[in-house]
Amino acid sequence: QGPGAAEAPPAPDPSVTGGSGGDEAEPAVSDDGAKDFGRHIIYTATMQVSVFNLEDAKAKAEAVPERYGGYIQNMSESYFVMRIPAANLRPAMEELASLGVVDSRTLDAQDVTEEYLDIETRIEVLEATQKQLEELLSKARTVEEALKVRQALDEITMDLEVLKGRLRRLESLTSFSTLT
Repeated sequence: QGPGAAEAPPAPDPSVTGGSGGDEAEPAVSDDGAKDFGRHIIYTATMQVSVFNLEDAKAKAEAVPERYGGYIQNMSESYFVMRIPAANLRPAMEELASLGVVDSRTLDAQDVTEEYLDIETRIEVLEATQKQLEELLSKARTVEEALKVRQALDEITMDLEVLKGRLRRLESLTSFSTLT
């Protein structure tokens, strides 16, 4: 497991390809017992399970996400796309595996820590600039000065909203793993 995250990530399984690391709330513990801190990892897992009774297995599989604090994002006749809290991905996969014979299983981990920290830093800088521009706006003496400051303030505000949206998206992707 790579340096960790805020939520405990699933432990790697020898039959699983990919991943390491964690999410973003509680430190993860790797196989060697070392704690992983501060990593932001997006987990994407897939499983193919052959079952004897499809209807029974589908009913059981449909209940899995809710049991682990997740939800079903998409569902069709023969597959589910589930969003499972990262810390519960491994147990959810094990429960699904118990429904039949696992034909294939993959786990990919994408470390987005650098991007996450970059966005946080950019947000801090833009918020400080926004505050300075608001102070300048209150001190503007002419309409022309006020318009120039307002234009700059509007641009900063738009950039901030875009970055906050990206940060929320990363938080969602690292908090909830995708299991197909």
